[in-house]
Amino acid sequence: MADFDDLKVGTGVGPYHLNRFRIAFSCPTTARKEALAADFVTNFPKYLASPFATTELTARTCQGNPTLKFTGAMKLLLGIDFNPGIHHDWVARIAVDNTNGFTVQTLKRNFMEAGDAMAAAADSIVGLGSPMLQPIGIVPGGMSVALNRMHFLAGRRAWRIDTLAAFGENPSDYISAPSLMLETSAVERFSNAAFTIGDAVVGFEKRIPPVWIALLENFVAQNAALGLKAQTRSAPLRSGWKSSRSAFPAVGSGSVSFFEDAFTDLPAVRADFEFVDVKRLFPEILPSP
Repeated sequence: MADFDDLKVGTGVGPYHLNRFRIAFSCPTTARKEALAADFVTNFPKYLASPFATTELTARTCQGNPTLKFTGAMKLLLGIDFNPGIHHDWVARIAVDNTNGFTVQTLKRNFMEAGDAMAAAADSIVGLGSPMLQPIGIVPGGMSVALNRMHFLAGRRAWRIDTLAAFGENPSDYISAPSLMLETSAVERFSNAAFTIGDAVVGFEKRIPPVWIALLENFVAQNAALGLKAQTRSAPLRSGWKSSRSAFPAVGSGSVSFFEDAFTDLPAVRADFEFVDVKRLFPEILPSP
């Protein structure tokens, strides 16, 4: 058996979620966008690291592609972390272009990890099911290990660094004209019905934006020595977009703008204006039929 199986978006459950997060920044001409993109790809774990999530590049591969192993904080009730190293979300890096970015596919792993034994033990002792959902005890007994091996989302996410023109943005819409932009976008669903219940109770989906807001902010801030500086919009955001400053004031400096929407089926996603733009920028965002 292969180490991993893809969790393609079509096999997920519930609404299809489309989301986009972007940050505009100025940089000197000596910091070429290709060099910045190559650095982002190589040092992605460093930029992602935040109180909300961490990741590491692993030695395992999926269909010849390298994999990343994510750990997300699951702090509920009095700040207690109910996922102390038990659950990890794995993705395969399916498309890499060192001149602009990369794309990943969420995975289900087929091998044992230490967390599986912890999940099984918790299940046999307490009967609460998946460790991600133990605080609320909503998963039938016996499902812990199977769910623990699944990324909680099915789908793909991609990242790109490019000029504002490539993203259809106008530098004059900012207080101080930026030259480049970093965006991450995804089309995804929950990978199992258990996670949709967990979302309704503890808000899994609401935990996603801070991860990507922190990542974008980190990339710019950690390259300040190269002259990178986040820039603030002066013009209104496009319809449907929000500012991280108002939506997540405690995360970063407020320089990120983002878009989120949900759709009943894939044809509705494909017909959406924002998805058309995402597909233009991230050709691998959906698997081939």
